[in-house]
Amino acid sequence: TTFAGRGSSSINPDPWGYVNGDLREEARFDQPTGIAYNEEEKAFYIGDKSNHRFRKIALEEAQE
Repeated sequence: TTFAGRGSSSINPDPWGYVNGDLREEARFDQPTGIAYNEEEKAFYIGDKSNHRFRKIALEEAQE
């Protein structure tokens, strides 16, 4: 299951990578491995294994 961004199980590598942007159209991950939610920040944290990063997705409501 892809939580956000795009992904593919095909041999075409294009959908994978490291791209920030709109979660529905642009954001890309490479082997997302875990997810956590921080109630105080109203944000999700996703482990992006092959990019060696933790990615943060802040909910719009938290930015007000």
